[in-house]
Amino acid sequence: MSLASRFKTDSKAANEGIWVEFEANDDGSIPKFKISRMSSQNKVYQKSARKHSKGLNSNGAVRNISDEQFDEMTLDIFVDSILLGWENVQPKDDGKEYLYTKENAKALLSDPNWVDLYDELANIANSKESFKKKEEEAKN
Repeated sequence: MSLASRFKTDSKAANEGIWVEFEANDDGSIPKFKISRMSSQNKVYQKSARKHSKGLNSNGAVRNISDEQFDEMTLDIFVDSILLGWENVQPKDDGKEYLYTKENAKALLSDPNWVDLYDELANIANSKESFKKKEEEAKN
């Protein structure tokens, strides 16, 4: 395996986001989430992390904040800079789409019943594999 095939990612996708699709809703619509990369490659993410990290010391160590405060801070960073949009999200699977806004995103992803969705999206945003250049695009 070459160095490029192992590590080279698409910086445009990392910053502008990729669409991630999940299983169809009961009405056949496909829920999709647009997420950017959670890494130093994404300057919007870095800026948001600095803005929301008021609970950190200058050396980056967590300063006496509760688990709840830390969870809220990381969710704020995620919603502010990683989750860029969604389509066909139906939390009740009733055909009624939950429109994307940052407020709706925070409400959905902070709901303990939806922690697995949040974790899955964060895992994808953290994965270099999600933001690799497609083989055919890399040749052009």
